[in-house]
Amino acid sequence: MRRDQELLHKLLLLAEGEEPKPDLSGYSEEQQAYHAAILIDSGLIDGKTVKNHVGKVSGAVIVDLTPQGHDFLARSRRQVNQPSTSKMEQIDIFVSHCQRDEDLAKAIIELLMEALGIPRSRIRCTSVVGHKLPGGTSIETKLRQEINESRIFLGLLTPSSWDSTYVMFELGARWGVDKYWCLIKARGTQVGDLKGPLLAYRVPDASSEEDLAQMIDDLAKELPAVPQNFAAFQAKIRTVVTLANLGCNPSSDSASPGKGKPAFDTADIETVLTGWIGKNLYSLNDEVITFSKLDAELGLPSGASETCLQEVAEKAGAKLVRRGKETILFQSSFPER
Repeated sequence: MRRDQELLHKLLLLAEGEEPKPDLSGYSEEQQAYHAAILIDSGLIDGKTVKNHVGKVSGAVIVDLTPQGHDFLARSRRQVNQPSTSKMEQIDIFVSHCQRDEDLAKAIIELLMEALGIPRSRIRCTSVVGHKLPGGTSIETKLRQEINESRIFLGLLTPSSWDSTYVMFELGARWGVDKYWCLIKARGTQVGDLKGPLLAYRVPDASSEEDLAQMIDDLAKELPAVPQNFAAFQAKIRTVVTLANLGCNPSSDSASPGKGKPAFDTADIETVLTGWIGKNLYSLNDEVITFSKLDAELGLPSGASETCLQEVAEKAGAKLVRRGKETILFQSSFPER
């Protein structure tokens, strides 16, 4: 069942007890129970849910708003009453990133959309299809406006970020207006890599499921939005974690046990290799590749690409030809473009 933000809001108003009561006649009992369960799980209302023999929510009883629910409604009302400086649709989240991290930025966006129910049009990410700047606009003017006005500025910090002039300007611009931002590190970036004002902020790690779950909760409070139950977006979190590990040095502290770096399973490895082939398919034709070097480049366990690359390549329309014990010739059916 798809989540309905309007129904969530009406149920919160119902729990608040204000008159007149919101009209719920357009929603089925199943829809109301499902959405009430979301609010109960999120800690925004007190209540009880009833589940059937297969564990599906079949009913719900709303008792009252929790303190968190009262705060949520207060933030929501403040944002509704806040005057907009633009006639354009408000951007909820601006994702600052280096273009070389497009795959990770896209995965984070998909996670945010799934977990928080944010419409695609309200997230700006200049290199990801569906979130780019509209045609015919002044890039500098539009970027400056959205960096300043977006409710949340999400700064993706990777080794590539430090070489990106745009990322540095975007971070500086948002810091200068003193509005909410969330910084998140990935791909081997360590706290010691942060400089200047960045050192004063907590920076969660995109390769940690716990940090990502906490980030979702933090962003939900800021928007405000009602997050889905964790199980509903756990697969999206795992994808982000996998991509966030790409390029990490296995011998560094960031990859040490207990640092939040999960072990790769076959599905994780195939996801990484599929993304790598997708980005390089047209330039890999007749290229000689060494498995061990590819594992190191992608941050995969030793022997991972040798085990899985053949099957992943075939699905992409390519084939591998052995050229020695550890090297292969990559042949694609697509001409280089």
